[in-house]
Amino acid sequence: MAGERAAARRAYHESEQHYRDAIAVLGTIPESPERLHREMSLLLVLGNILVATHGSSAVETAEVYGRARSLAEREASSDSAPMLFGETIAAVSQGKLLAAGAINRQIFEVANRIASPRSLFLAHTAQGTVCHFLGDLIKAREHLAQAGRHDSSLDLRRLPHTPAITRLFVSGPTEWHLGYPGRAVLQMGEMLALARLINDPISLCIAYYGAGLVYQLTADWLRMFQASEQTLRLSSTLRYPLISAAAEIKFAYSRAHMEEPCEAAERIRGALSELTTVKFFLMRGMFLGWLTEVHLLRGDLAKATTSVEQALEFTDEELLFRPELLRLRGKVRLRGGPRGNARLEVAEEDFRSAVNCARAMNAKSDELRATIALARLLCDSNRHDEARTILIDIYSWFTEGFNTGDLREAKLLLDELT
Repeated sequence: MAGERAAARRAYHESEQHYRDAIAVLGTIPESPERLHREMSLLLVLGNILVATHGSSAVETAEVYGRARSLAEREASSDSAPMLFGETIAAVSQGKLLAAGAINRQIFEVANRIASPRSLFLAHTAQGTVCHFLGDLIKAREHLAQAGRHDSSLDLRRLPHTPAITRLFVSGPTEWHLGYPGRAVLQMGEMLALARLINDPISLCIAYYGAGLVYQLTADWLRMFQASEQTLRLSSTLRYPLISAAAEIKFAYSRAHMEEPCEAAERIRGALSELTTVKFFLMRGMFLGWLTEVHLLRGDLAKATTSVEQALEFTDEELLFRPELLRLRGKVRLRGGPRGNARLEVAEEDFRSAVNCARAMNAKSDELRATIALARLLCDSNRHDEARTILIDIYSWFTEGFNTGDLREAKLLLDELT
């Protein structure tokens, strides 16, 4: 009861200690089916609390969800989906996407066995998240849409980790990558509205962070900066280490695009160290890509080369960011590679690889961004007709979002070529 009361007033660190004490006291009671059931229930709530106090990627969080699942199996619980969902998200946060997919298959087994809408919602949300970062965008959209059909957000308990926020957090960027930036922005508005309705600071913190990611994708630097400020304010008040560090990266990166990027690289590196401490490796390639951009803004080509190569090492499983990182490496090579045709050739190879990688994922926005870079290089090589042809081909596919950064840039370049 004390843990519930502390959580209700958002004192999550205090709540964590009460739940740990409750579990410790429960451990003094002889084992019985009732004790196992009570411990499982306490562990599930504690796992949600730990998402706030330590982060979804923390070892403590994964251990608690794992213990809850083992008890559910011993008790032959018909609905172990919440424990499996917690384990899946913990594995995703640690960058273990294939392992997360294997865990999530068990949620589908449970959900199909008991025909539970709540379990199906969790299963599709988790699988959509895994597919998103694996770069399987079509399946990600399908699973997230299925989750939406089973969503009953208003019935969810007010816990720090709200799966409905997770679904929208992933849906927005999925729509952007698939080539629908307008839908992506609308999804973020829906997520912020839901977070305000839930009225939980952790949900708001995650929602502002997710909105900032979409603003980055659409090159809306001011709104990204403002969302980062909100995230930092909330996370510092809550002492939420994972989001605090990730928001610090977003804050520094957005400021670098708005002002002189003098301190941004140092702040990003410091925040990456903090994320390593809490075992959060998801989106590490993206963050290192942002660091590469900051180095390019500062003209530090040696450091840009190092950071983009490090970023590409994180795309073995997390393929989502590979097209953008190949494009960035092409930009680095174009500015800092060998002189003459050799420099153009290695950059062109990266740009074409980025285009092909994006096409394989149906990532139209990534394809457009890489094609813009390739078209500019072709112009520099006096291949204007080819540049115009490839850019018209991808630009004419889009039906919305023409006020966003990449589409504006593509239109300006097409006007120049015309």
